[in-house]
Amino acid sequence: MSVNLQQPTPIDVEIRNAEGKMIHQSQIAASETTSGFNFFKLQEAKIPYGMYMYTLTFGNETVTRKVVWSE
Repeated sequence: MSVNLQQPTPIDVEIRNAEGKMIHQSQIAASETTSGFNFFKLQEAKIPYGMYMYTLTFGNETVTRKVVWSE
């Protein structure tokens, strides 16, 4: 996952399956982000392989993208 930030900002993360059910929710602290492009991996999330939609909310912006989890 990636996002371009104007300044370090906390990011709310939501992941939904194909049916729209939320399967993961977390927050990335502002201290873990920087100005510019930020790339993230959800290593601790136990998400089965498949297609999902993830939403990143930071400041007044929301970004939703499709992602495929695979080996």
